[in-house]
Amino acid sequence: MEKILGLLKLGVFGWMMGWGLGVAGGGQVSLAEGPTKSTPAIGAMRANLNSPNVHLRIQAIVGLGCRKDRQSIPAIRKFLQDPDSRVRAAALHALYDLEDRDSLPAFRQALKAAEPETRALAAEVLAEWNDQKAIPLLRPLLKDPEPDVRAAVVESLGQLRDQESIPGIRQALRDEEPNVRFAAVRTLGRFRDHHSIPLLRNALQDKDSQVRAMAIRVLAILEDRQSMTEFQKFLQDPDEEVRTAAAQALRHLGQPISRSQEKP
Repeated sequence: MEKILGLLKLGVFGWMMGWGLGVAGGGQVSLAEGPTKSTPAIGAMRANLNSPNVHLRIQAIVGLGCRKDRQSIPAIRKFLQDPDSRVRAAALHALYDLEDRDSLPAFRQALKAAEPETRALAAEVLAEWNDQKAIPLLRPLLKDPEPDVRAAVVESLGQLRDQESIPGIRQALRDEEPNVRFAAVRTLGRFRDHHSIPLLRNALQDKDSQVRAMAIRVLAILEDRQSMTEFQKFLQDPDEEVRTAAAQALRHLGQPISRSQEKP
């Protein structure tokens, strides 16, 4: 999984920063550069960890994470037990930024958080860090009440290559939310699950254009030549993304497409 991409898609970072708080000092430092030098900005953020103002504490936690201030990891971990859910979420996000894999148990625990954004964040991070121990904890969340969590879990189980989750992911193709169906189609493609081809063909008729486009791409990857007739029809689809996917799929399967066949 591309680092942070899944988190941004779910809007987790935006959710955390939605209180109008900028990251103090800005900028990022690579972990390869070694310990972060203590600057006045970092010193101020460390001091604000003890502020009675919850917004200042959150700002400091997120800022220290962005600045890769590993010396603050022990202090940030303490906020995982904070009574304020926003502070706990900020601490998790900072520990992710700091690549603190010693905090994996905390991310596993966060799968049980009351806040769906936190559950989604935890699922994404556990998959990115290839935490195989999290798989049994993730599987039940395929039925989470929140669609963003279900989508994140589908993607995460795919990234963790959990073959035993394939039946549950197939069921997600019938989810009422399009982002979950989209994640299921893409994940079955990641598994190269040829047994799911009949279900993926059904997804070609999905009412959501992004799901249809992804189904076309996955069926092409699975070399499903029986779907080429359908791909031809999609060259005239009103949605540009679907048309593009169909043209690319046909070319991938060895059928040249003339410009006259494609809808302008």
